[in-house]
Amino acid sequence: MKSSLRKSLLILVSITAFCSLGKAVTKGQFVGRQMIINISSAAYDGSVDGSPQILFEAMNRPEQDSILGRGKALEVAKNILNFVCAKRGENNYQCSIYIHQSEVGRVSLN
Repeated sequence: MKSSLRKSLLILVSITAFCSLGKAVTKGQFVGRQMIINISSAAYDGSVDGSPQILFEAMNRPEQDSILGRGKALEVAKNILNFVCAKRGENNYQCSIYIHQSEVGRVSLN
């Protein structure tokens, strides 16, 4: 595996483990030939979890415009994996992981 893909997969595993410890709202959905995993700090019961904010601040990237609005983004070459975090408001952050169908990854219900 290429170094950037290996690093991105390590980040993905770390995020999954990290968010399972907190109360961040995490949900996945299939959209065409990609899987999107959304991590939000605002829960349905009104509580707030700081996990997405910690991820946002830990990303060693400059802020830029992204699919979620102004935020930070990591992209793996050849449109394999995108990781985006954005500030949505006071204490409200959202991160999304986009896993694309590719020669190194299969997106499927099976």
